[in-house]
Amino acid sequence: MPPRLQNRRMKSLGLGARIFSWLSFLLPALLFVATLEPVVGDWDVAEMQTVPYILGIAHTTGYPTFTLLGWFFSHAIPIGTVAWRMNLLCALYLAGACWAISAIQVRVGVRPAIALLVTLLFASGPIVWWHALRADVLSLA
Repeated sequence: MPPRLQNRRMKSLGLGARIFSWLSFLLPALLFVATLEPVVGDWDVAEMQTVPYILGIAHTTGYPTFTLLGWFFSHAIPIGTVAWRMNLLCALYLAGACWAISAIQVRVGVRPAIALLVTLLFASGPIVWWHALRADVLSLA
């Protein structure tokens, strides 16, 4: 489909598509937040929960983007423990990825309701869900 026709189609989707778009972020976010790990993890998870808060340097590459965003988020959101806040940030990263997956599907012509269903299947998959519950640099990637 030519780009100008595709853009016209996107504009004509209307309120229903916007609602499905919001749901593709909110439903996975609610799922992830409801099942977050509330405690300090072990190994790399514990490192990724503490390094951003103290603005330290993580192993290997240091993960500067993850560290800086984590520092800002862990200091700006004053609820729960620092470990929970970092887990929450990673859950929001993956909820954003779910929204992007849904938006891409709608952009290529998938109906918004089907895109939402596929996105929810993606979000509830064991690997994605596991990464959404813990502080992990892979959730940002």
